[in-house]
Amino acid sequence: MQLVQFSAELEFDKSTKPYTPAHRVFSAFGGKTPKIQPREPGANIRDEKEKIIINWQYEKCAIRFEKTEDPIECMSIMTRLMETIDSAVPIGKLQSTKVITEWILPAPQNDFASLSELYMRKMIAPNEFMKGTYDSSIVLDIKMGDFILHHQSGPMERKQLLEQYLVYKHDNLPKVLIFLYTIATYAKVVNYNKKEMHNIIENAFRVCERHSSEFGKIWEGYL
Repeated sequence: MQLVQFSAELEFDKSTKPYTPAHRVFSAFGGKTPKIQPREPGANIRDEKEKIIINWQYEKCAIRFEKTEDPIECMSIMTRLMETIDSAVPIGKLQSTKVITEWILPAPQNDFASLSELYMRKMIAPNEFMKGTYDSSIVLDIKMGDFILHHQSGPMERKQLLEQYLVYKHDNLPKVLIFLYTIATYAKVVNYNKKEMHNIIENAFRVCERHSSEFGKIWEGYL
């Protein structure tokens, strides 16, 4: 399967989550701060050439790649970007770490209707309840070692992929495809450090990669 999106999302632990400037102003004047922390825009940075998005909020930070031909290089860049963020706003403890991947498998011999029929035949046991269904998807959560893997898959057209899942323009995408969306979540609280974060992200990516390979085997000889 072809990887088209690779991202990591770090959820900050509440004990080390930075206060917003508005929260600090309330405190400086001795006023009672609101129970709900004031919303502030955070930072959203885009690199159009490299197809990278960095989104930093007070609750979490996400780094997204859509130029994914070399996942190892993506991980190296991701680690460097996290170090830059940590030098500006210390990350501290993390409540959870997620790696999110999107994969596609071209179906050049199919239109959407025939691919949907094939997907249902392969993935869903036939029953009276499903009669008349023209589109479908499978959603699963699977325990894999230290990770929980979220799986969502289904038949898809290029237009939906571009409008709902990808941010940047992509050439040479298939007209019809099998789509696989995975999230590998490491839900243990950890203190951020460069080496451990790189290891967690790499292990999470390998979980997604192995799953995509196993899922891809289902379609061998059918597409």
